[in-house]
Amino acid sequence: MSWNAEAEEIQYRRKLAEACGGPEAVAKHHAEGKLTVRERIAEVLDRDSFQEVGKLAGRGRYDKDGKLSGFEPAAYVMGIGTIAGRPVAIGGEDYTIRAGTGFGSDRRKGGQGGFIEDLAYEYRIPLINLVDGTGGTVNTAKRKGFSVVPGYGQDGFERSVDLMGIVPVVSAVMGTSAGGPSARAILCHFSVMIRGQSQIFAAGPPVVERNFGVKLSKEELGGAKVAADTAGTIDNVADSEQEALEMIRRFLSYMPTNVWELPPRAPCEDPAGRCEEALLEIIPRNPRQAYNMRKLIGLVVDRDSTFELQPSFGRAVITTLARMNGHVVGIVANNPMFGGIMDTKAARKQGHFVELCDMFNIPLVFFADIPGLMVGVQSESDAILREGVRSRYIGFQVTVP
Repeated sequence: MSWNAEAEEIQYRRKLAEACGGPEAVAKHHAEGKLTVRERIAEVLDRDSFQEVGKLAGRGRYDKDGKLSGFEPAAYVMGIGTIAGRPVAIGGEDYTIRAGTGFGSDRRKGGQGGFIEDLAYEYRIPLINLVDGTGGTVNTAKRKGFSVVPGYGQDGFERSVDLMGIVPVVSAVMGTSAGGPSARAILCHFSVMIRGQSQIFAAGPPVVERNFGVKLSKEELGGAKVAADTAGTIDNVADSEQEALEMIRRFLSYMPTNVWELPPRAPCEDPAGRCEEALLEIIPRNPRQAYNMRKLIGLVVDRDSTFELQPSFGRAVITTLARMNGHVVGIVANNPMFGGIMDTKAARKQGHFVELCDMFNIPLVFFADIPGLMVGVQSESDAILREGVRSRYIGFQVTVP
């Protein structure tokens, strides 16, 4: 007895899954200037390294003879691949299928918890979340006959929190994110969004309008200017999907695979006797005159090795990953171009960065040129004493050099 019919059905399901939401949905997605989730995964991973998990998950439709007549795949793609030859777990919503909403299974593939987090946790490898879904739907609750408290249970936040203390977690907000998916986007060590394409908020403009009578666009409520520049909710901003995905590769190049390993060392092409004469002149004798701290950092670390985090937020402090003789270091530097004075945002930014470096065994280098904490009514209202002292407290708790 042959099993050819069953094998052919499996192959047919795989083919349908690879078609995402179908030609029309994919064409509409491309017309908006967006890549599909499968294209994004292929872009960020090494070529031909993706091993998909759960490809057959979804809903099949059968004719009266029991033959497969159609198949709607789960609106989430996940699996394991490599970046620069190092393993990672990766997953993202497929917006071409019901706007990336869950398909109501008892166990999620990913997006809001799910099996992809288990893979990263058990294998002790970095996790990449490509966030582009609208979360759960009322239809799922109707079909099941009950609802759940978001963030709890089998696919709750527990695993997400565990991962934060074990492996690097990266989130890329590829579209509009609200509610549960937006919370997942924040539970990470590095986040990036796309200017003009990505927005993130606790609840969208319709909810704000109903509650407060204020009509806002998605961009006004949670675009890059608010989420990254003002609030620091998202770390970095890219001008395109390709740039965002390259930032993910770049960030992970500085990270160890997990907390039990050291960061990877890269070849250093600097001359052995490199000593930049410009260092003699870059700091002015006049203490009231500003100078370019980023240029100074570039003169000290390996050439072209810096990767700055949160460049548009808390600008009184510069936080950047870099290399010295190929070894990864974290740089914290006061920025004279913005007075170097520690305000609330700069204190939050510094504390977050120091915690990141301490977590992943990255030595810290401080370039100090700070007159003190910001003063004034606004600064006190922003809790400068609490945030400023907290950043110092974090600094004294670290275990790295």
